Amino acid sequence: MNTGIQRSSATPFGASTTTAPAGKKSAGKEEFRKDFAKICIAHNIPYVAQASVSNLIDLTAKAEKASA
Repeated sequence: MNTGIQRSSATPFGASTTTAPAGKKSAGKEEFRKDFAKICIAHNIPYVAQASVSNLIDLTAKAEKASA
């Protein structure tokens, strides 16, 4: 996790960040983002979900399922 303005492996392709700025020399991040859900599944984690606080109903349902 980062502050939201730094490049990470989760940053989408082409995104402009403070550590990978888009401009005349670069079009932004040059690698595609890693699919963390697939990585978690490959490691046999019992429950994998992607959620966002922007959809609290979905987040709550997934948190309840994870705790069960």
